[in-house]
Amino acid sequence: MIGLAKAARPLIDRVTEAMTALASSEEVAKLLPELERTLAETIALRDEKHAVAVSARSDDDTADEAADAAMKATRKIVRLQGQISDVTARVEALRDEEAALARGRERSRVQSVRDKLVADLRKEWPGLAERMVALIARIEESDADCRRVGIEGAESIARGCPPNFYVPIGTSGSQLVTRLRAGNVWGLDASTAKAAATPLWERKTWDAR
Repeated sequence: MIGLAKAARPLIDRVTEAMTALASSEEVAKLLPELERTLAETIALRDEKHAVAVSARSDDDTADEAADAAMKATRKIVRLQGQISDVTARVEALRDEEAALARGRERSRVQSVRDKLVADLRKEWPGLAERMVALIARIEESDADCRRVGIEGAESIARGCPPNFYVPIGTSGSQLVTRLRAGNVWGLDASTAKAAATPLWERKTWDAR
């Protein structure tokens, strides 16, 4: 952090410090309006002194003094233009650095959330999938019994849809409800082609053979 807000300090000192000290882009950018205002004032002064220096009404001493002042103002204009260019480039560089830091922080945050999810998936998914497969097996067994005695099955009742699993759409259409099937329950492991292509219930069947 640098003392850029101390207006009593010479502008050139604050510009020099801004180019080297630790400061935010916002702090350094605050110098630009002052530099541009000073440049505009210096241009106006140069023009004023030049007009006096070449005026037919000016005596030699006045003209020479004005010419010297105009020359000094011209040199100051060049320096100010260079300072504005340098400070602008510094602000852009700092903004790039700050954006990179922000991206790094966001990447770290996202990675932390992801890693927590990976841990939760590895911890919780196997048990959840096993319970889903077990419930679906109970559905299939119960459905067979319900059909045998002529009553509605558990799945349609639990899901709030008609026994034929067609949900009305509008006045004449319908939508088939996707049934709960063991083949739609996947284990977490997908590290091999076989694991990636085999639903959990098939793996359990193969493992039992």
